[in-house]
Amino acid sequence: MALSQPWTAPLAGPLIPGSPYAVVVLQEGYSRGLPDGSSQADGTVSLVLGPHLTLVDTGGPWGRERLLASLARQGVSPGDIRHVVCTHGHSDHVGNLNLFPRADLTVGTDFSQPGGRYLPTGLRQGAPFLLDAGRLEVLPTPGHTGHDVSLLVRGTALGDVLLAGDLFEREADEGEWQRLSEAPGRQAESRARALGLADVIVPGHGPPFRILVPAVHIQATGQRGCCGNRCGMFLSVLFAAVGLLGAGYALAVSVPGLVHGPLCKYLPANGTLSEWGRPFQTGEGALDFSEESYLFDTRRWDTCQEPPGVTQFNVILFSLILGAGGVEAALCFIQVFNGLLGCLCGTCNEEKTPPAPQTYN
Repeated sequence: MALSQPWTAPLAGPLIPGSPYAVVVLQEGYSRGLPDGSSQADGTVSLVLGPHLTLVDTGGPWGRERLLASLARQGVSPGDIRHVVCTHGHSDHVGNLNLFPRADLTVGTDFSQPGGRYLPTGLRQGAPFLLDAGRLEVLPTPGHTGHDVSLLVRGTALGDVLLAGDLFEREADEGEWQRLSEAPGRQAESRARALGLADVIVPGHGPPFRILVPAVHIQATGQRGCCGNRCGMFLSVLFAAVGLLGAGYALAVSVPGLVHGPLCKYLPANGTLSEWGRPFQTGEGALDFSEESYLFDTRRWDTCQEPPGVTQFNVILFSLILGAGGVEAALCFIQVFNGLLGCLCGTCNEEKTPPAPQTYN
């Protein structure tokens, strides 16, 4: 499903408070191109504070000392970490795994315990892996690589936080993430689901950002089955109807403003002193579209003495509003028609039962 990114805003700082779990971004990831055509990058590293102390991604091996110092500032040593979740296997995300031999490791869809004991998780089959049921969930989010995962932290002070790795490179990364993706189609689907789940996203190479507009429409249109399809189309009708109201208001304001002309200082035909008023308004405020209208006789535009150039400004301003309102009304009307058609004749997708989540013991 093609999707443009919703309205977002960066967070003010690295701490996302909450109880029982809070999130601290220890290292803000980055990625920048170099003059020789290569790039320099390191991944975001985050610490989830709470009953199950969890580190999400470890950065590159070149940042080993920085990672240890960042943990120490939180009063945490490597031996305190209970879980390490690496969103995928690239070196800027798994480079310091050897610092945590006593932690349980989730690397992509693989899960292992100290001593090299590997256990099944269901992540490869699309099932969530619950580190702390109802609070910490590892979710399969493939696309950037075939085995990407993200960690969902539920119930922080800012809502549900998704530590997403390179599912999102950074805020407003549309047009960039595709060239780095092994499977752009799958990643687009994973991104759509993520936007429907999270209130805050921590991307792989940039600061965390909030989702300002809840992705209700994204969730509804992504649901499988007749109901999900039709509900999504119905929501699009509602949003388009709001757009039609805005377009109607723009038209209602711009037409009288354009036809009646500006409020200005002018010299009345039978007067000797200038006064303020609307020299181009006729009768009782009726809309005049005749050839005698000032709109079709630019020689009359100098009637207004003050402010200078106000007639030209008035014509340009309300013409732009009128044009924009007309285009908005046309597009919203088309969307209303399309949405109603989808509500009545929407396609039915095959219903599939998602795999049951597995719980960490």
